[in-house]
Parts: sequence; structure tokens; C-alpha cells
Amino acid sequence: YSKLTGMVDDYGLVETMEALVASPEYADMPDGLKVQVLKNLITKGVLEILCQSMTFEERGLTDEQDIRF
Repeated sequence: YSKLTGMVDDYGLVETMEALVASPEYADMPDGLKVQVLKNLITKGVLEILCQSMTFEERGLTDEQDIRF
């Protein structure tokens, strides 16, 4: 878990999420909705990080089958 948290921090997700919550366009958004947006961002970010850190073989893919977000 701490390794994953460190990876997330390395990719700047924490700063991105803090900036998102502080941005004017989200100022009027209910807290519950902000939490949902952040959960979605975290999930997407973590999945991207995991996929980038895995080799094609670990994903069970060949080069031609590589998936990009």
C-alpha cells in the first residue's frame, strides 16, 4: 500500500486533486459530489500508473494489443 501511495504521489495526483477541489468551477459542488469526482480520479490515476508500470507480459498482452488510456 505504501509503495502504491508513493507512486501516486510521484505522479502528482495529490496536488492535482487538491487543485481540483480548490478550483472555482467546483466551489459550488456539494461535498459528496466532490468526493465522488476525487474517487474517480484516484481510480483512473492508479489504474494508469499500474498499467504503465507493468510490462506487456505481466498484462498478458503483446505489443500489438497494448492498451492506452
